[in-house]
Amino acid sequence: MKIQIRPHPLVALLLIAISLSSAISQNTRRNLKDYKQGVPIDLTDEYFDKQKTNQQSAPGREFLWDLWKSHTKGYVKRTTYTREGQPAWCTFFVEPDSNGQWRITLECRSSVCPYISKKKCEQYFKTFDTETYDSLERIDIADDVFSRSPKKIPDSEHRDPLEYRLIFRSSISGHTGQL
Repeated sequence: MKIQIRPHPLVALLLIAISLSSAISQNTRRNLKDYKQGVPIDLTDEYFDKQKTNQQSAPGREFLWDLWKSHTKGYVKRTTYTREGQPAWCTFFVEPDSNGQWRITLECRSSVCPYISKKKCEQYFKTFDTETYDSLERIDIADDVFSRSPKKIPDSEHRDPLEYRLIFRSSISGHTGQL
């Protein structure tokens, strides 16, 4: 007895549509001409000098906060380093999603591969870690994302960027980040 399987045309069309929409969403390219560019942040001494790191991060914090409050597209590039000196590159994009809701998308890639295989490492370096945050707030610089009761700074209050941290929150993943 021979079994013949025929795919239903609607099921095949649905699978193609899902595949295409997934591929399109993963390969969305931004036209950076439509985005303001902030001053790059290079945190070479992040583990050794907190004050210097704060001074280096301050212009980026201020730029991101101003973009967020004014609903203006823009981005800031940040380079951090492992204790051994290996760089990782992250870009913070302030932009609306497809529904017009403002968000911050963080895209990162690393220069350190966790695999021994050269083939796996080639693929690894082509990938981005991405996180999308839908909330941004400022807290006093004395606090951080792990503080029990960080002092939130009202949106309307003007502060020097040396005096606050930005806290990014995702209502979808529950993840938080700080700059």
